[in-house]
Amino acid sequence: MTNGSFEAGESGPSGWRIHEGGSWTTGASHGGARYVSGRSKGDRLLCESDFVTLKPGADYRLEGWVRCSSGEASLGLEFLDQQGRVISRQAAPPVRASEGWRYTATELNTPAATGARVWFRCRGQADLDDVGLAPAATSFMGNKGLEADGRGRIPYWNEEKDDTLLPGRRAGQFRPDQEVTHEGKSSALVNSSGDWFAISSVNYPLAAWTERYELSAWAQCAGSATAQILACWTDDMQKVLRVDSGEPIKGEQWQRLTLSLIAPTNAASVRLVAAARGGPVRFDDCSLFRLAPGQPRIRIFVNQVGYEQAGPKSAVVASNFFPPKRSTATFELRTATGKVVSKQEIPCSGRIYGGSDDDWGWYFWRADFSSWLEPGRYYARAEIGKARGDSVPFRVDRDVLLQETAQSAVDFFFIQRCGFEVPGWHKPCHLDDAKLPDGQHVDATGGWHSAGDYNKLMYEHGDGGVVFSLLKAFDAAPEIFERYDRNGDGLPDALDEAMWGAQFVARMQIPGSGALRNHVQQGPGRRWTKWSAPDAHTDNVVGTEDDPVIQPGEGNSPLVIGAWA
Repeated sequence: MTNGSFEAGESGPSGWRIHEGGSWTTGASHGGARYVSGRSKGDRLLCESDFVTLKPGADYRLEGWVRCSSGEASLGLEFLDQQGRVISRQAAPPVRASEGWRYTATELNTPAATGARVWFRCRGQADLDDVGLAPAATSFMGNKGLEADGRGRIPYWNEEKDDTLLPGRRAGQFRPDQEVTHEGKSSALVNSSGDWFAISSVNYPLAAWTERYELSAWAQCAGSATAQILACWTDDMQKVLRVDSGEPIKGEQWQRLTLSLIAPTNAASVRLVAAARGGPVRFDDCSLFRLAPGQPRIRIFVNQVGYEQAGPKSAVVASNFFPPKRSTATFELRTATGKVVSKQEIPCSGRIYGGSDDDWGWYFWRADFSSWLEPGRYYARAEIGKARGDSVPFRVDRDVLLQETAQSAVDFFFIQRCGFEVPGWHKPCHLDDAKLPDGQHVDATGGWHSAGDYNKLMYEHGDGGVVFSLLKAFDAAPEIFERYDRNGDGLPDALDEAMWGAQFVARMQIPGSGALRNHVQQGPGRRWTKWSAPDAHTDNVVGTEDDPVIQPGEGNSPLVIGAWA
């Protein structure tokens, strides 16, 4: 919707009408600089939006942030027909006198409405900010328009090679077509020379928050050819679990093919298959939507390792729905036998937008139970509306985090060793480290790979920082780290790793100044890696073309000094 943040406008917020008792103001907003504020002794309409066009039959979500200093405030909307007459009204759970901004929302379907008007009412004193009205369905398909790249390929699309999806012999070809399109710059021309031929999208992961999906494509058939789309559901090993087929269509006019489906229980991913029979078919403007869920789900995310007895403790509750009557969730801490030892109402933190999916699909609630200090085994339970969810069991105890993670953390660095044979992982690697910017070779073997690119980074939290951290951890809890001695040399693994790193850092010192050389990266002139095992990444021979290089400049040394001290 337009200007839900109330930032735009001159004499008032554009797209909104402010009524008596309401004002457009600046100050302590939820986001940005402006918001709507209002005061009323009785229930009063403070503001309403202009007409918002809706798609009949689609699911929508209305959300906003309300701060209610006193009384009660409500956010809602009126559904309107083509003549602008009110069909029905729906409101989010009211926000009552509270400290700070509170999130509220409502989910709705528009069976006959063509538009809506959003409103905000209050009895008392309340503020409104960051209002949103958007479709509940989220798209998660790459290259929906089947646009060609510079090499004449169609990214995210390939020939479908599963011969069992349709009866008969699979044969044909496909290519991008930039002459005839439904929209955009190109379509995919799929030509069957056998019984059928098809292209398919890549496999897209399914979401945990919904079981409902919609797949669609636009198709144009030549002559007697027919077009058909299929949904191919696969498990986490890419094994086909089920294939759903749409009805074939024919005709030289562009037509939309659609499948609305419930995902199989064990499915992990789905791909859209666009099939041609009996001749050439053009496909364009495909889509894959996650629809609003049909079944309520609650998940609780806790630290499965455990929580420090005297440390901070929090859990995140996620629900795929918003309760219709109140905007809080009930959070309980329970013993392993189910006894409730702590209970609280927690406000919703809203939804998360952005990233690979614009909408993450969940409402989030954060519970803090740091005040609980009794050691033991527990689990968390959350109730939202009529739905309920439990977490996995976890411990609260003294030093539980360090006890459970100490050896795994040290083992990580052992596995990341460079220039060393790590049993079960790789043979000695990068024995040709490294070449200086002027072409001279120095011994820069050892240290740890920073990641899968096999670089060795010398910034403040690089290898020097690791040496410092290992020694600091050992100094803080020697009784824990002394338990682990992988090679039986009498030196705890944490100190073995610190020594390994210190030897590498010493090699990276510049004679005279004592400063550190810069990062060891891939060469020549290659910042990132080829994807191979570490021991196959270079030939391990000094003076050949693939020698890694040391970048110009100096590394960062404060933590190294601390480690040596």
